[in-house]
Amino acid sequence: MRVKRGEHTDLEARAKAEPADDVLTRDYYTLRPQIRLTGDSTDHPTQPETPTEVTLDGNDVANLVECAIRHPTPNMRYAVLAAIWNHADSFRQIFRFGLDAPDGFPEIRKIVTEELGKFPFYAKIDGFQPGQVGRTAAAADAVAGAPAQWQAAIRQDETK
Repeated sequence: MRVKRGEHTDLEARAKAEPADDVLTRDYYTLRPQIRLTGDSTDHPTQPETPTEVTLDGNDVANLVECAIRHPTPNMRYAVLAAIWNHADSFRQIFRFGLDAPDGFPEIRKIVTEELGKFPFYAKIDGFQPGQVGRTAAAADAVAGAPAQWQAAIRQDETK
């Protein structure tokens, strides 16, 4: 992380991110979660006397992640993906959304159908048609029982 004012660099160190206290909005109805960024003092022992802090709310983080995902340099995009891959619950939530994408997300439904169609054992799941990815009974039933059926399909393919 680099914090600059004009030509003067206030801080150059790895960013340390941690949850910050939620902030109550002016209407007193909403608490906005926040993240605090500070310089990691283990990087550079000569830190400023007053620690530099940057606080981001959910909208700031969304903008930051969106920028990173659309960044022209692949390493920036992979940093976001790695953070998701390293957090199983987040990956699960995204995976489930893809399998059960609402009609309002036709592009996601198309991508999931195309990707699942690349796995020959997936087509063998009883009651599942790859074109039915989304909110259908067949898809829901197939997803609910998929792991055991996948294993059986894989074993069948291996014996051939």
